[in-house]
Amino acid sequence: MCRFLLLHTDGPFDPAPLFAAFAGACHYSRPLDEGGQRDGWGITWLGADDTWSLHKRLAPIWEDADWLAHPPRSRAYAPHARSASFERDRRNIEYNQPYLYPGDVARAPGVRQAHPYAFAFNGLLRGVRLPRPVDGRIGAQRVWSLLRAHTRELVACNIGLIDTQHVYASCEYSHAPEYYQLRFHHGGGLRAVCSEPLPGYDFRDVPPGQVLTL
Repeated sequence: MCRFLLLHTDGPFDPAPLFAAFAGACHYSRPLDEGGQRDGWGITWLGADDTWSLHKRLAPIWEDADWLAHPPRSRAYAPHARSASFERDRRNIEYNQPYLYPGDVARAPGVRQAHPYAFAFNGLLRGVRLPRPVDGRIGAQRVWSLLRAHTRELVACNIGLIDTQHVYASCEYSHAPEYYQLRFHHGGGLRAVCSEPLPGYDFRDVPPGQVLTL
């Protein structure tokens, strides 16, 4: 399953240690993973003019260590590490998150967009049936297009949004809470939501079934 990290800061902040911890966690293979999040990654960050920039690669996040060690200065970041659910969907950078809104769900690396917010998703939905055609070819893109799915089985559906002021998160799962649970940290000028309880910070569980705003 994919993993994501959403960060908002109230003052000067060096995200490189958190990025390194996040990348390391994505490299680690858990019981429900198949070799970690190896199918590329992406990150969006907010500029001083409230414009989002976007960087995506097909290489695993831990292979982009130099970029992570020297990220652009920003008060908000949203990295996402991908683990494709199906072999046919691998090696396609259009599927890499995060996605920006409004506009296409896929953007070229380095593009800058004056969008109000960015979206990240992880989870596993089986038997998705939608009442009408929606944009997107893979599940995450369609969830982004609609955000409400008619689904036979919701194994996990974790949604993160980040805008110029806040981080928002929703966490849902039907089993394996230690794997699917989202966590959040709020303190010391930092607001964060992550798929992992990263070391050095007081991460707590996002209450399942609720929308958290930080």
